[in-house]
Amino acid sequence: MSFDFNIEGRQYEYKAWTRNSTTQDILPQEADKQFQAISRFVTREWTKASEHKDEGRKTWLWRVKGCLVKLSNSLLQVSRMKSHLGQLLSYAERLVAEPETQGPCLLAVDEDEMTSDFESLLLHGRATLDRLTWFVAAEYSQKCNRFSKLANILAQQVKTEERARKVLSIIRDASPLGGILIDLDKKTSLRGFVAHYGAVSETMQNCFAVWHVGPDRILICDCESRGHPLLHTTWQLSQYLPFVVLNSLALFASVETLALENYRPTWTNPTVIVSDYIEPSEKGLKFSVVRMLPNGFQVSSRHVRASIFQKAIRFAPKNGTQT
Repeated sequence: MSFDFNIEGRQYEYKAWTRNSTTQDILPQEADKQFQAISRFVTREWTKASEHKDEGRKTWLWRVKGCLVKLSNSLLQVSRMKSHLGQLLSYAERLVAEPETQGPCLLAVDEDEMTSDFESLLLHGRATLDRLTWFVAAEYSQKCNRFSKLANILAQQVKTEERARKVLSIIRDASPLGGILIDLDKKTSLRGFVAHYGAVSETMQNCFAVWHVGPDRILICDCESRGHPLLHTTWQLSQYLPFVVLNSLALFASVETLALENYRPTWTNPTVIVSDYIEPSEKGLKFSVVRMLPNGFQVSSRHVRASIFQKAIRFAPKNGTQT
């Protein structure tokens, strides 16, 4: 019995098994088509480079492929966060179904796995941008792997190179990444804090919570840490990361670029950000939030505007639908 499947003159049968791509689960249709178009470009050009024994071209194509792989890694973490949101919704369904649940009821959720996946998203997201930076900077004979410095490199090229101008415009349109993945105004980003100083749970302002606020009415509160709501931030990253990476690569792969709206996430985030409704005058409705501690939890009261309850969703317990 031979385990060598590379013997000259022999014929072998190869089978390839595939599964649904993570990009298909997260990216909108047009953005996913763009991802696949860039992938096909790499495959097509690799075949040509192999025929011409162009090792330099193949090295360049590996760099493009590496950027796509890094983006896929980030989108995988988005997919995991989306699954965690599904778990929160199942808690809401169970809470509505409880026969003894009549008046206001609060369910605090301690999701260590969810915060862990969020931290992974931050780390993968920054790694994705830095890999893109290494690729783009090399196109202008520069060695740089810090996304925060890429704009300066491109600014020196915009007068003579159209692609540099376009990539710079893309980066500027992705300003919400500042403070999340990139240090902003000399303040450490959330990713910087997680990578070097601490965990999301250490600076948690309030944990995930499910409020029963009326007949079949549920208010789901996002977890907040260092001023960043986790699910909302995930939603932002699932739009801006592919917008920056895919459009930048498209410019070098002869693929059409897309507007930001074409990357709008296909999934809905029904959670409410409590800090957006705080009433500074302390005259608003008292609203309890929960923070997890090493030895249990802490309940505190915040004054909030009544408009927070407009974010409540109607949850039908029989089929788990929400409106």
